[in-house]
Amino acid sequence: CQFKNQETTFDFHSGSIGTYHDMDLFANSVFNENYSIYEKLNVSSLKINMSGLYAITVNLDMFKANNDDPEGLSTRIVVNNIQKGTVQYWRSQENENEMSHHFTEYLQLTEGDIIKIQTAKATTSTSTNTMKLRAANTSDITIQRIR
Repeated sequence: CQFKNQETTFDFHSGSIGTYHDMDLFANSVFNENYSIYEKLNVSSLKINMSGLYAITVNLDMFKANNDDPEGLSTRIVVNNIQKGTVQYWRSQENENEMSHHFTEYLQLTEGDIIKIQTAKATTSTSTNTMKLRAANTSDITIQRIR
């Protein structure tokens, strides 16, 4: 299955370092070939209804309001409100207001597991940057059952 974002107003660089926020990556369905396995609960979570090994690919397209200081974010996959896999740390370039990050995790999931993607501010700077999803349908998540 694949889903894309809709929401573009939340500032992921707000709040304290390490305070994670759910990303609304399940807003728009691109395809879902098996609704009995992949059950969308809301815009930020998906329920897995068959145990197995899954590939989860996340593509994030972000926009930084000010292009002065580099800024960092950390992103993670959360299963049943517990971080799984690797925490992804990524950073913008100085004098650039566009950034993207792409990763795939392979996770053993159990029937009933609820998946979310969360992102948090990872660095501080003297600027008042805001970091948001660039536009609707520019970030996505793809989940595939391997076996």
